[in-house]
Amino acid sequence: SSRTAVEVRKTARGTSVLDLSHRSLVQLNADALEALREVSVVDVHLNFLQHLPTALCDGSHVFGGLTRLIAGTNEIETLPELAGTLPNLRQLILNNNRISSMDFLRGLRHLEVLDLRANHVERVGSLSDCANTLARLSISCNRVKAIDWGTLTAGVGFPRLWELGLFGNFLGDIADVMRLLRIAPALRSLAVAGNPCLLREQLSAVAAATVGEGSGRTSVAPAAGVDPAWIDAAGIGLHNCPGPLCELVSFAPTLEWLDNTYVGP
Repeated sequence: SSRTAVEVRKTARGTSVLDLSHRSLVQLNADALEALREVSVVDVHLNFLQHLPTALCDGSHVFGGLTRLIAGTNEIETLPELAGTLPNLRQLILNNNRISSMDFLRGLRHLEVLDLRANHVERVGSLSDCANTLARLSISCNRVKAIDWGTLTAGVGFPRLWELGLFGNFLGDIADVMRLLRIAPALRSLAVAGNPCLLREQLSAVAAATVGEGSGRTSVAPAAGVDPAWIDAAGIGLHNCPGPLCELVSFAPTLEWLDNTYVGP
């Protein structure tokens, strides 16, 4: 294949960056792979890569200094486990690809940012190793139908997670969202609209809502088999905010942004 000009640049903060974005690349040549040893950030987004370079994934080399990998808007379908080669990875940007499995996340114990928007993910998994460090997670616009948060985090929860995107999936049970709110005590931003469970018709089938006269509040009585966590612990009921999703606000005291709407104090 033709050679690609490779240049490592320094940011104002002294971070070394290998920028190969917007190059119409199908693969990376030897010069690019050699440059990986010198940098902490690799940006290969907006290309036609179907997989990441073998040297970056197969464990034959360890790129301990690489902390951020940006590979969004390519044609990547699968990834091998990355922990052996990128043990100190903190930010992984993979939006707009064709990824269906999250198994490649195993062993990434320092991951803070994961962007998997607009892929083909059906099952959210392999987050237990990074549950303690993950601060920002987006799996919006995928094919996710259900999420077992407890198993995902091995009972640890997400103590540092403050931003989560679940927008535009196939979640059919509002309880999946409720369980998340219990194990993400620092959550400030949540995007979860565009899921079947949040259609007013289905929400009404789960819980019968009645608005207290003149109170501006909504109290909720659980239907048969509905998790009692639907009921606000103080017995006050739920906020009568516009849109069904805003009924979740009272369960997340730290929440400030809900589907791009400010709901904080």
